[in-house]
Amino acid sequence: MPHEIFYLSPTRPAARAAERLFRRERTRIRRRIPGAIIEHIGATAIRNFPTKGDLDIVVRVDSDAFPETDRALSRLYLRNTANKRTTDFASFKDDESHPPLGVQLAVIGSGHDDFDLLRDQLRVSVSCRRSLARLKRRFAGRSMNRYRRAKGAEIERISKKEPLATLLAGRRSRTKPVTN
Repeated sequence: MPHEIFYLSPTRPAARAAERLFRRERTRIRRRIPGAIIEHIGATAIRNFPTKGDLDIVVRVDSDAFPETDRALSRLYLRNTANKRTTDFASFKDDESHPPLGVQLAVIGSGHDDFDLLRDQLRVSVSCRRSLARLKRRFAGRSMNRYRRAKGAEIERISKKEPLATLLAGRRSRTKPVTN
C-alpha cells in the first residue's frame, strides 16, 4: 500500500465545491431516507478553515431506522472499510466525486453521534479552531496516517472542553431524540 500524504487545499474554492456537492447529495439521500437528519460536517463546513478539500456528511437516524438506512446508503456509495462498522455507525465514501465525499451514518444518541456538535464547537470556539488549524498546517505534506492519529487525539481533547462535553453527555443520556 502506497504511503498516503496529507495535503491541504485552497480553503474558499474547496468550501464552495463542498457546499454545492452537499446540496446535491442531501437531496439524493433525502429521496431514499426521508426521515434522516443530514448535515454538512468536517472542515469545509467551517468558514475559512484549513481543509484537505473533501466533503463530509453525517446522516443521523433513530436506532430502528439504522439497518434500512445502512442498506440504502450502501446502494448509493461504497463502504469505507477504513472505519469500523458497528450496530450504530457505518461509513461510506465516493472518492470519484468532486470533491471526494465521506458519509457517516450514526444512530441518534449513540457514541458516534457527535459530528455535528464537534463542527459547532469549532465554529464558536476560537481556541479550538486555532489548535486544530495549527495541527492541520503542521501535518501538511506529511503522513496521512500520522495526521489522522494526531487529529484524533486533538478531537478527543476538544471533546472534553465546554460546552461540547456537556452537550455530548446530554445527547448520549437521552433514549429518544428531541423533536422540533
